[in-house]
Amino acid sequence: MKIIDPHLLVQQNKEIRTSEDFMKPPTEKKGIIKHIWLFFWRRLDCAFLALLTYCFKCDSWHASAPYSNRPYKKTVVNLVNSLAPRCVVELGCGFGDIIYRVKAEHRYGYDIDEGAIRIARLLHGRRVNFICGEASSIEQKAIDVLILVNWIHVLSPTELESLLLPLLPKTQFLVLDAKDPGGSSICPYKHDFAFLRNRAERTSITPAPDEQRKFHLFKVTI
Repeated sequence: MKIIDPHLLVQQNKEIRTSEDFMKPPTEKKGIIKHIWLFFWRRLDCAFLALLTYCFKCDSWHASAPYSNRPYKKTVVNLVNSLAPRCVVELGCGFGDIIYRVKAEHRYGYDIDEGAIRIARLLHGRRVNFICGEASSIEQKAIDVLILVNWIHVLSPTELESLLLPLLPKTQFLVLDAKDPGGSSICPYKHDFAFLRNRAERTSITPAPDEQRKFHLFKVTI
């Protein structure tokens, strides 16, 4: 197992950016002007998503976590892209910020929030298959990478085990996140993924930038 510097992943993988993204921060700007512009751009991004959450009646917390505001999402994208997958499934995809930027021929995003799925389809639907459903709804027969991040801390280890075990036989790699011990007390569970022992090999751990959590990459061995 190795610890991966997320900055190396950024160098090795280029995120997908198209003219259809809502707005683009002017990364060529330098110094204070750049930071001021990014501040207002991120606020505008949040406001735009807040409007969508209101119109589509989904959980409002989605609006506070756009791609521009959460650097961890780019870390996940680069980690997945480093595997050069063909089929990627994200369970709990929200508005599709991560799965949309993954480089794979087949991309599927699942979420139980119907409003979030409708927004994801509005923003990215022509390139990604978005499905309203839970883990039992996943129909893909061969999954190169299965992503579950930013929500599994609300599940107990037993609940997470019950959710994942039926998916392991058709999955090659898992990307999971775990809050650091001693981190935020808001998160009920800080997983160690002990139930994956003898079922998957942990191949790397990647720290999230500016957050007290890490991304664990597992290669399924059953």
